[in-house]
Amino acid sequence: MFDLFWRSTLRREAAVIKALKPRGGILLDIGCATGTFFENFPIPEWQLFGNDPSRFGIEAARAAYNAELFLGTLREAHYPDSFFDVISLLDAFCYFADPISELLEVRRVLKPDGLLALEIEGLNYTLVRKHGPVSLLLDRRW
Repeated sequence: MFDLFWRSTLRREAAVIKALKPRGGILLDIGCATGTFFENFPIPEWQLFGNDPSRFGIEAARAAYNAELFLGTLREAHYPDSFFDVISLLDAFCYFADPISELLEVRRVLKPDGLLALEIEGLNYTLVRKHGPVSLLLDRRW
């Protein structure tokens, strides 16, 4: 059940990216895990790159997708300047020990007209909990 929800969410996020970059391009998925996000970006319109510190994730992604994968962090990968058309950072931002340095590296490797797709894990929960019925149930305040 969760897998269907997760894939559906990734499909919607990919649709937004493809609407903003309809000609395709070079995509880097930071924290790609097993690479599931890649299934939304057809080759040859998209050239796929990913990095993740998990050996298991990278091996699974390598077996399933035609992507250039790096085991390690964004800064360890040493990608060229202004290389990527799109960088997706979905639910991985909270794991950075030094978020400012990571964002500076994203800026360095992203093309000037590039797109950063950033999703912060738990943000929806935080926004929903601040007011309304969920807040009333959990915190006893509207």
